[in-house]
Amino acid sequence: MSWFNFTTPFLAAACLSVINIGPVIFNFRETLRERIDRPVTLLTGVKNLAEAFGDTRLRILFFGVFFHALGFNFYTQFFQVILIRNFGYDQTQIGRYFAYVGLWVALMQGTVVRVVANRFGLRRF
Repeated sequence: MSWFNFTTPFLAAACLSVINIGPVIFNFRETLRERIDRPVTLLTGVKNLAEAFGDTRLRILFFGVFFHALGFNFYTQFFQVILIRNFGYDQTQIGRYFAYVGLWVALMQGTVVRVVANRFGLRRF
């Protein structure tokens, strides 16, 4: 198709993001009742991280989320090299592979994960 090129998916994602702003603005209210004014400094992020990791009950959760995100990012960044070197994939085939994986991830999160989360949610513990 003449109108489809490498920028089309990015433009489509940008359009979907702009469309989603409306429902978010009109359907979600601010949950913070009183405004909190805190100065933001260069060390605010470091202070927040130290405070979060200082909670021993949540520390293992934070480490788990960190390593999960790190592993997934390594997969998406470096698995392409394996596909090229070992299987001779080109850019189109890599794009199709990740589109296929993305569709399955969306399908599983929309069906299986939803059912499991509803069945074994926090309310059961």
